[in-house]
Amino acid sequence: MPPSKKHSSGASGVSGSGISKQKAKAKLIDLASLVKEGATSSAPTKMKAKASSAVFSLIKAKYQKGDRTGENSGAIYHRGRPRFGQNDKYKALLEKLLLTERLRWNDELKLYTARVYTATQARRLLAAAKTLDGGDKDLPEDIDESVFEEATAAHVTLFPITVHEGPTSQSQEMLAASGMTYPFKDGLKSRGFAFNNTVNDVAGVNLWLAPVEDIDKEELVSLFEEYGFEVEEFDGTKDGVNDE
Repeated sequence: MPPSKKHSSGASGVSGSGISKQKAKAKLIDLASLVKEGATSSAPTKMKAKASSAVFSLIKAKYQKGDRTGENSGAIYHRGRPRFGQNDKYKALLEKLLLTERLRWNDELKLYTARVYTATQARRLLAAAKTLDGGDKDLPEDIDESVFEEATAAHVTLFPITVHEGPTSQSQEMLAASGMTYPFKDGLKSRGFAFNNTVNDVAGVNLWLAPVEDIDKEELVSLFEEYGFEVEEFDGTKDGVNDE
């Protein structure tokens, strides 16, 4: 018979099962023992949502250079912002009331800015901003109308005029709009008006003209007045601007 196998005891003379039982306890270090006195934690923390307040103000613009530096320019600007996280809603609401203007972010002020023309328009902007979350708590109850006392007059003039060599290459009865019309230029274009700076050989008159029969004058007047513009109407022209 072959000799029976004996279990090897190894160099230590201890069986395998004996090794696992007698294995030394792991040596572990306590991280707290490594902290230096006065040290602060640099572990990332969860960012909390900012709770910045909504802002609304009206500012008189001043000339920044030239002989009139520091004087009021006649323009009034809105400065404002919503509470954190509502920028898109804010822009969508207010830009509907800004006519051709757009809100521009001022990185130095951390505010949106845009020109406004009348107290009526500014009041509408404030009302819109207050519909957003927190706006009714943060924003003023009403605007300060005194800021508009030195503002450029929001005045529009309307009158009929016979234009020589008009769009039909002959004398034509047109409705003219002049004054502070720039804020409404998109609306005037969409209603069929075209801008002219020379009319009936008079240069520099700067008139928006459209065929009288194509324009709902009452609707146009309502548009101007909705934004607080003063509308003055005349029955016609003189001093060589038309031939009557």
